[in-house]
Amino acid sequence: MASVASKAKHRELMRKRRQAERDDRNEVGKLGKVTARVRRKKAFESLEYFLTEFFPELFCDPFGDVQKESISLEENILTSGTGYLNKLEPRGYGKSTRSILAAVWACLTGRQNFVMVCCDSTEKAMDLLKLAIKALCDTPKLLTCFPELKCFHHLEGNSHRCAYQTYKGKSTKISIKGDTICFPVLGEGFASEGAMIVARPFKKARGKNVEGRRPTIVILDDIQSTEDAMQPTTVQKLVKFLTTDIAFLGTRKHPVAIINNATIIQHGDYPSQVSKLGAFMTVRYKMVESMPVHTDLWDKYQEIRKAFAAGDKVDRDRAAKEALEFYIANRDDMDAGVEVTWEYAYSTRKFEISTIQAAMNFIADFGQAAFDSECQNDPQEEQGPLDLLSVDEIMAKTNGVPANIIPLDCDTVVAMIDVHDEILDYEVWAYDRYFGGAKVLGGTWPNQRTLLFNHKTPPIPLSSMYPGRTVVAQVCMGLDDLWDHLFNREWMREDEVPLRIKCCFVDANGEHSDDIKKACRQSEFAGTLVPSFGMGITAKRIPISRLPNNVGRTDIGPEWAPKKTKPGEIKSVIFDANFWKTQFHRQLSMHRGEHGALMMHQAEGDTHRRSAEAYRAEKPVEVTANGRTINEWGLIPGRENHPFDCAVGCMVAASYVGVKAVERKRKAKQRKSLKELAEQR
Repeated sequence: MASVASKAKHRELMRKRRQAERDDRNEVGKLGKVTARVRRKKAFESLEYFLTEFFPELFCDPFGDVQKESISLEENILTSGTGYLNKLEPRGYGKSTRSILAAVWACLTGRQNFVMVCCDSTEKAMDLLKLAIKALCDTPKLLTCFPELKCFHHLEGNSHRCAYQTYKGKSTKISIKGDTICFPVLGEGFASEGAMIVARPFKKARGKNVEGRRPTIVILDDIQSTEDAMQPTTVQKLVKFLTTDIAFLGTRKHPVAIINNATIIQHGDYPSQVSKLGAFMTVRYKMVESMPVHTDLWDKYQEIRKAFAAGDKVDRDRAAKEALEFYIANRDDMDAGVEVTWEYAYSTRKFEISTIQAAMNFIADFGQAAFDSECQNDPQEEQGPLDLLSVDEIMAKTNGVPANIIPLDCDTVVAMIDVHDEILDYEVWAYDRYFGGAKVLGGTWPNQRTLLFNHKTPPIPLSSMYPGRTVVAQVCMGLDDLWDHLFNREWMREDEVPLRIKCCFVDANGEHSDDIKKACRQSEFAGTLVPSFGMGITAKRIPISRLPNNVGRTDIGPEWAPKKTKPGEIKSVIFDANFWKTQFHRQLSMHRGEHGALMMHQAEGDTHRRSAEAYRAEKPVEVTANGRTINEWGLIPGRENHPFDCAVGCMVAASYVGVKAVERKRKAKQRKSLKELAEQR
């Protein structure tokens, strides 16, 4: 009996001893003193000093004017806790690293107690958070100025010890868990006590709070991916997230401040759109302010640099070294006229000794377009051989006439419907006697009630409007209801003359072609409906107007012709989409008042954005073959072109019902007499 009691007593003694050992290990102990007071004072006063003094391995080269100005602007917002900054820097200038360490600085100095960092993905957000954790847990020099960081060092890289850590016997409440860093609460009056840094994906930041606390500063770091930049609808969604979810993360009394770090990927992308928001101050930096004067020397340099055997790395390096020697020998002339924003934006591993040399190598290796975006924050809008209006220019090209009203000079109203399994796109246009057009109405069936949606998965699909039906049935039912919506009404002109839609093209390409033609034939509006087939006739193919069966016919028009039908089928039309898309953009780019110009109806805000983006969703490429040169149009990846197809279809429909472009007549030259000709000699 005594033996059992003795063993129990021994176990309890050992348990208490192990607990005491654990408590001793988890106890932070006495904090060190500030041993570098001057350094600490400077670190408190200057973010730039903080970065360069404590993280020389990350910022081994001196900052240039661009980085210094960028740091100063960021410091002002982190200090005041107010403002909206859109900061656009070239790739490789260190903006992401500086920003996460700036968040650490803001918390350590007590300027902010809740900083949120957002990226385009969880992985990128976690990568930045890891950098902050390493700075707090593994920077001895920082510990000499901020003794409270002993709590982070005491963890020895094991975040699980956070829950057990104590200071003077009380929990420090330190935490490194998931997406959050919580600074310790020691009761010693340290500026950073209880501060937090949270890293989140941009699209999951809405309503983020921790224990009732809301962020005071949000740092957005490259929240746009390359794929996002290529999709205008996604860009608009990102802007909406910014102006709703992010902008209201704070409280009414203490609204959140925002720092947006980005590099412009392409014209019209997310940071470009942010620069148009009146609340944001936008600063845009370039790698090269002015390019070299003597381009001939740089051409020679690139000839030397590229004179190597393909696939032979040793020979490639030899060529690069010879090119470097040529640059050194001619550097004064090759650098003439050059102005760069950072003297250290180059890599010695690539046999580079200057920023302009690195820039010229980048252009040679990856192209001017990549350089303009990645290094200059100034991408040029993609243009084909045509003079294409930008999305904003299209939206602004309005005629002052409200939607649903026909402009005074127009007397022909046409429509086009683009058919898809879950949604129908349509546009209604009116044309005048000069083949000038005006958009009267555009939209979808069912009405999505928003401009920001994915066309493949619309918020209100046909299947929800006609539940329990087959795809073909729901498409046909949708067409019937849309036809009722468009045709059972009078379209009032400005002078109060009522008009009706004279012709409506219905896209009959695709797997439901026969069903669509059948639905058109059986409709009460069959006399107005024309199934249409747009085809991209390439330069190598014979145009519709020159096909043997069409030569000499009077029932065909400019690159459109009636399609051969079977007995009992409704009349349909085939047209050259490449030809008509080119014609559409030529007339869209005409100035107001020109005969043949295309205009948009008057609208508020972003009403025309979806259509305008669709009109620019395809890129023309000039191709010459078989003695003719045309523009071949191709969809830009990630874009949606359905309203473009509708607008072009309306143009063909107007031509189909007899509206013709009026050619400008040239003034006939007067024949000169023999005497006048003799006097010219």
